[in-house]
Amino acid sequence: DGTPDRVRLSVRQSGEGRTVYLAGLPYTPHNARLLLRAIVWAAGAENDLAAAGLADDPRVDVAYLPGSGQVIASNSSRDRIETTLRSPQGAICVTLKPSRTLFVAPSLGGDATDVTKH
Repeated sequence: DGTPDRVRLSVRQSGEGRTVYLAGLPYTPHNARLLLRAIVWAAGAENDLAAAGLADDPRVDVAYLPGSGQVIASNSSRDRIETTLRSPQGAICVTLKPSRTLFVAPSLGGDATDVTKH
């Protein structure tokens, strides 16, 4: 609500631990990314963020499947999105159609469903 005396986000490092406090965070793709980054920071795993799979655009959810090396990306918006997908396999620029999911082959440059490289 914009009240200046309310804490909305607070972080603290104490000894070897970290805490994060968030209040009144409505769901948006950008806030979901903020929450993800806060959890990763609290776990001390900032350097491992790409290991889980991540897209530069927060409207795209990414999962990396280590067993097969596949990257799965889901565009939950109604917009066509150009973004970069990142995983331990590397990075690839893709264009995702609205409300579609794509599977990228292990080489991150190989076959993908519903994708055009840009």
